[in-house]
Amino acid sequence: MKTFKRILSIFLALLTVISVMAVGAGTFTASAESNGVFTYYIDDDKTAVLVKAIDMDYAGKTFVIPAEIDGYKVKCVDSDKFLDDLRKSGNADMITSLKIEEGIVQLDAHGMYNDPDYIDDDEHPDYDYKGLFAGLKNLRNISIPKSMKSIDIGMFSNCTSLKRLIIPDTVEQIEYNAFGGCTALEYVTLPSKIKSIPRNAFKNCKSLTYIKFPSTVKSIGNSAFAYCESLYGKLVLPKNLEKIGYKAFYGCKSLTGKLEIPKKLKEIEAGAFAFCMGITGFRIAEGNKYFTQKNGALFNRKKTHIYSYLPSKNVDNYKVPSTVKSISSYTFAGTKYLRKITLPSKMRTIGRYAFYKSKVKDVVIPKSVRYILDSAFKNCKNIKTLKLPSSEVRQESQAQIRQDQITA
Repeated sequence: MKTFKRILSIFLALLTVISVMAVGAGTFTASAESNGVFTYYIDDDKTAVLVKAIDMDYAGKTFVIPAEIDGYKVKCVDSDKFLDDLRKSGNADMITSLKIEEGIVQLDAHGMYNDPDYIDDDEHPDYDYKGLFAGLKNLRNISIPKSMKSIDIGMFSNCTSLKRLIIPDTVEQIEYNAFGGCTALEYVTLPSKIKSIPRNAFKNCKSLTYIKFPSTVKSIGNSAFAYCESLYGKLVLPKNLEKIGYKAFYGCKSLTGKLEIPKKLKEIEAGAFAFCMGITGFRIAEGNKYFTQKNGALFNRKKTHIYSYLPSKNVDNYKVPSTVKSISSYTFAGTKYLRKITLPSKMRTIGRYAFYKSKVKDVVIPKSVRYILDSAFKNCKNIKTLKLPSSEVRQESQAQIRQDQITA
């Protein structure tokens, strides 16, 4: 009997909690207000949070995010459905000009993206992280206030008519994929105190012709400028740069001249300069303790690892130094003239896509190799001689290579 009473009391307590939650939910719905342009609610700190833009025709008008609404200071935009009605009616495509009023510190579009750290660009090359104003295909002008501190994840991604962008110096952080896929973007100014360019920040900005990095930048993220094929001239990396991410400048085929590796740079991830066909050499800044270069190749200081080989170097035969034990992913990807590569007897690892789309014809893999990672020879259509050591340790790798040849 006591057990029954205890269960009954717990059940009644749960009913009470559920009732309170239902009342709370009803109260929240009732407190939502509208000024005819936006639906909003008043937060506990007496600031307004914009929830939804009311559908209307924006042809010839500027879409304004107000700093104040009905006497309340606007804190942020807090809804993944903010532009839903405008998108459904087609009026979102009428927006050509956007003004974020002075006083707005951050626009936070919750729920419109997944954690990008768990997505592999090679496995999901078209994965799209949508932000608040993502995909407004006719948006040409954006006014960002000096009060804004951060540009959120994917906020302006795939705004394919945006051509020029001035980001005020007060912005301290640009988030992942903020401007990815802005294919018409030609010119952008970066904030003078920004410390990092995040992953995919300007990926696929195919019309971007020039970028000037503030000296404060310490890291350039994965694929940050990948496929920016119009980036032209010499790439000047910031003097305080410490890290360049995976495929950071992949496919920037219009870059030219020698690339100087700054003094403080200590980490370059795979494929950072793959398919940068116009880069003619590497120059290591005096005092850099982490890298060295020779004959068109970039190595770690001890020459045990090779990071990159110039794809346009006019040499048909290359002998990898005897000290090298590993080849980074994409190292020889897209090489135009290389026909034969001699690998050293101490070689242990060949990275993913190491020879991807190269014109190499002859490769002999030494017995010392223990790992040949996925797709190392994918799309190497000119290969005639590919000698692999016969060993149980390497059978899986050998099968992978053969499969790559078949599916290329």
